[in-house]
Amino acid sequence: MTSVYDMTLDAKVITVDCVEPRRLAAWWAEALGTEITQDFGGEFVIVRAETLVF
Repeated sequence: MTSVYDMTLDAKVITVDCVEPRRLAAWWAEALGTEITQDFGGEFVIVRAETLVF
């Protein structure tokens, strides 16, 4: 029988709808020790992500 401890999740993209995308992206970039890689006029922002292990 498979338990929750045997399961894995491989997330490629996480999308968050918010009022201030640049500000939230800057927070995530700092929290993850990475950087904003693309900024589409502040409406759509991409933060580079590394593999995270929880």
